[in-house]
Amino acid sequence: MPGCHRLFPIALAAWSLTVTPAPAADLRLEVIGHPIIEGNHFDVFGGETTVVTDQQIDDLNANDLPTALRRTPGVTISRFNPVGAFGGGEGGAVFIRGLGASRPGAEIKTFIDGVPFFMGVWNHPLLDLLPVNGMASIAVRKGPQPYTVGNTLASIELDTQSAPKEGAAGGLKLQGGSFGTFIEQADGGVRSGDWSGYAAQGYQRSNGDRENADGRLANVLAKATYALAPGWSAGVTYLGVDNKVSDPGPEGLPQLRNGTYKTNGQLAIASLRRDSAEARGDVKLYWNGGEGNWYDQAGTAGNTLTDWTMYGVRARQSAKPWTGGEFVAGLDYDAWTGKADFQPTNSPASRFSGPTFRLISPYVGIAQAIEAGDWRIVPSGGVRYYDHNEFPAEWAPFAGVTMSRGAFAVNAGYARGVNYPGLDVVVFSQNVIPPLGQSWRRLKAETDDHLELGIRYEEQALSADLVLFRDKIENRYVFVPPPPPPPVYVNTGGQTTQGVEASVRYEVSPVLSVFGGATFLDASPADVPYAPRQQYVLGLSGQVGPIRYNIDAEYTSSMYVLTRGRTSTVVNAAQVDSSFLLNARLFYALPGGTLGRTELFVALDNLTNESYAYRPGYPMPGFSAMAGVTLRF
Repeated sequence: MPGCHRLFPIALAAWSLTVTPAPAADLRLEVIGHPIIEGNHFDVFGGETTVVTDQQIDDLNANDLPTALRRTPGVTISRFNPVGAFGGGEGGAVFIRGLGASRPGAEIKTFIDGVPFFMGVWNHPLLDLLPVNGMASIAVRKGPQPYTVGNTLASIELDTQSAPKEGAAGGLKLQGGSFGTFIEQADGGVRSGDWSGYAAQGYQRSNGDRENADGRLANVLAKATYALAPGWSAGVTYLGVDNKVSDPGPEGLPQLRNGTYKTNGQLAIASLRRDSAEARGDVKLYWNGGEGNWYDQAGTAGNTLTDWTMYGVRARQSAKPWTGGEFVAGLDYDAWTGKADFQPTNSPASRFSGPTFRLISPYVGIAQAIEAGDWRIVPSGGVRYYDHNEFPAEWAPFAGVTMSRGAFAVNAGYARGVNYPGLDVVVFSQNVIPPLGQSWRRLKAETDDHLELGIRYEEQALSADLVLFRDKIENRYVFVPPPPPPPVYVNTGGQTTQGVEASVRYEVSPVLSVFGGATFLDASPADVPYAPRQQYVLGLSGQVGPIRYNIDAEYTSSMYVLTRGRTSTVVNAAQVDSSFLLNARLFYALPGGTLGRTELFVALDNLTNESYAYRPGYPMPGFSAMAGVTLRF
């Protein structure tokens, strides 16, 4: 019957309400998790963090970061290939409440296990460097949180998986489907005495839904931990990635194809950790480096080959030194440099060899719980200080208060975000637009005054959040083109984004959990890209007999798109229409056997065959399907 697949998810959810569940041992109800997100967490400093765990990653059949976060309230994504992100904002990116579209340079930074990992020369994330297989959770901080991370106005942090609590465990996931897509992921961990280890590996490729929309991603993760003494441990972590993604070009205009973008990267972390009832702290030494090589660009740009190196220290200590008190202090030290080779087709090649930027940023915060009748009130405050070797120093104060009574809680907070120019301003001045000269040296950091008010109700089966927020960004760094000459870098203008975000999760029954979310944005200027005025999401997780299912849907209003260039005259005129997307995943657990827990699944995307795009001229695929098997032991 034509179109019946559109009604299937609704019928499945309704059926689950009428089915009497079998014993938990047969249905394995422990796998029913929260749809879309694990939850929103509000800390004692008034900050909000949205967390997506490996459960949601699995239920969404998410094989990259945009897919894992595509239904998270307040988050917008872009892409144009089924597998792989093409380096720039239009080819694959994640945006948070109107932040993240600037290129080069971005207001969002990305982290793995608390250390920065992004393109160090062009100063913005490359999503293909951030695999989701082998990750335990993804934290989205929707505004500045100086007591957690610095030098960014919002952030995304991936935390790697750890070894099992005891013994050994592992798994293998294989799937294939539309557009010649094949995905393989494997992981395993072991714990024995004081030693533990974990490793994960992933590979995916696709021909793409259009000619030259192919992509290939490969990654490996390894970590080991040793318990030195009760409460003390030391560990090492390594991540390596290697990727290649093509640009299909605007539909019907193959001559505008932008070639191929290849990335590779390595990240190494050595850590020492202390964890006790009174205090928790760690010191992390890190190094990362990699390449972002852009081949066969449109026009006469030819090839642009970039590599970077970043290293530093992360030290953090939190304690509860007295009744009701909480204290946090830390120090971040980061240093980065890089090179770029420009190989145009109509002029001589040139080479950029960058200086080394260094940033030291200590921070301290304190909170005190006060019991007032049935209310628990926690005021807090602190500050982070930035000392950059090229740009003026900055202060980033933060303050908040939380009040809770029973299932109700209210939090309010202020935080100042600081985001320094990167090596992008130097490479532009030396190799892209030489008349800019030394004007980059007169720049200072971008700042964001972030205000947030949240109201929460949470009990065992129901949680609901309402958040009001406002971000006022000033001192955005841009260059002013002539006339009059010469062009110069300046700090001018910015943007203001304010809005409301609401979400609710309800566990209808032991076999059905529902999530709904809505975000309303008001941005100024009005052409801020990837900041839709309205966004609604819905998620269902449930089980019917031996079939587990996950359904997600999203409506996004029309929005401005494309990179927000760093020129004073930039205007984003390109828009995409509103869209409604519906996806479903079905999982069937085979009876237990010698091979461990085996689950068959199918993933159905764009069930309504919606015509939509994240960039004009780059239509996204219609209905598509994947099928696979997961083995856990």
